[in-house]
Amino acid sequence: MDVPFLAVIFIGLSIIGSSQGLIKNVKRDTYMSCGSDPAECTYKLSIGSKQTANIKKSKIFCSVGGSATVAVLIEVGKYTFLIRHTMGGRIRSIKSYKTSKAKDLKEEPDCSDMTTTTAAPSNVTTVPAWTSRYCISESGKPCILPYTDAAGTNRTTCEPNGYYYKCATKVDDSGVVAEYANCPIDGTCPLDGYATTTVGEIKGCLTVNSEQCVFPFKTACVTTKGQKCVFPFKWKGVSYDECTLVSASNGPWCATETKEGDELASNGAWGNCVMSVCAPPIAAEKEHTGCAEATAEGSEGMGWCATSVGEENLFSSWDYCMIPDCTDAGVGEVFTTGTTRSLDGDCGCDI
Repeated sequence: MDVPFLAVIFIGLSIIGSSQGLIKNVKRDTYMSCGSDPAECTYKLSIGSKQTANIKKSKIFCSVGGSATVAVLIEVGKYTFLIRHTMGGRIRSIKSYKTSKAKDLKEEPDCSDMTTTTAAPSNVTTVPAWTSRYCISESGKPCILPYTDAAGTNRTTCEPNGYYYKCATKVDDSGVVAEYANCPIDGTCPLDGYATTTVGEIKGCLTVNSEQCVFPFKTACVTTKGQKCVFPFKWKGVSYDECTLVSASNGPWCATETKEGDELASNGAWGNCVMSVCAPPIAAEKEHTGCAEATAEGSEGMGWCATSVGEENLFSSWDYCMIPDCTDAGVGEVFTTGTTRSLDGDCGCDI
């Protein structure tokens, strides 16, 4: 093989390589709501020569999953990309703008005014700032904890205020309080000098999208219409004890009602399986009075609950819990920003 021919090959390979576009990795915190802790997300953008991102080749990985949709702005050189995606990594759209013309664009949710860390004197331990939707001040605004008061003291609980207690509801860029409001003393907020709250004072549980959890709820292998699968069932003389793809046109399916001999009770007695709760081995039906442990990859340590139930209290819609170990009775004996009580067990669901 002569040298000129080799040169042609190298040139061709370089052209092919350049056509693949630039891969840009960006790590950042992404908020599902301004009142909850952010998730860590990695954005792997495949950017072409015309500064457009390839939606099929781009990937997003977040430390939490779920169907909550957000919109984020990512600046790459002279261009800014507006990306709408679910926390589970599904990209809904990517739009590119010249950064000089993207100043009025906003993220969804827009948490640009929120402080994510709190400054404090060097001799005081700092902890990440958080906003509790359960610790709601008497003004109706959520408390921001910790914060630095006017004297430079780092406050991790509501501070004394005469016969009352107060917290910051607004801080400046340094984490110093800019606005106060009184805290309720019903156990929903951590008060200075009190290490515990009365069990059960915080009633009910909210999801990360501010929906109310429904308790009790049951988990079982169900169809997309909320009907419980019946096992075993027979189809064309073959017995099945899990969802099957035989004769399927839209994913695995199961029987919802059988007759003598385990045959389908009617032509319509079947439905498509929700595989997050129907993956073999199929877990036994279970009732939950608190958030169930999430087991899907990337959602470890999270809890989930039903937001609506169908027949027999089987969950028909769900969302991640704001407090992973929240129960119908309350959130535990010790008020912390983390988990305070063991989860009520693995439901066997890949959620």
